Amino acid sequence: NDSSLYLENNPPTNLDADNNSIINANIDIEKAIIFTTISLILVILGGITSGLNVSLLSINDEKINLLRELHKNESQSKLDMMIDKVRPLINDRHLLLVTLLV
Repeated sequence: NDSSLYLENNPPTNLDADNNSIINANIDIEKAIIFTTISLILVILGGITSGLNVSLLSINDEKINLLRELHKNESQSKLDMMIDKVRPLINDRHLLLVTLLV
């Protein structure tokens, strides 16, 4: 293996004398907490947006018609308003997939 041969010939020079670790992060606890918090927030937001994309991609015209039939007696204007907001994403699914790139 070329990588093991490279490591044998060129050992890492930044080893910590105490624990022989290559990672030597001299970072304040405040910065570590800030970076960890930001990372967790970004992971949670990524999960939320991914879940919303999957749920919106699963909607099709049959489901919309079924919703209209099930809620025929209730407030039709509110249902129509929600459908009108989702309809552009359903008709052009590429718009929804582009949100994954952004």
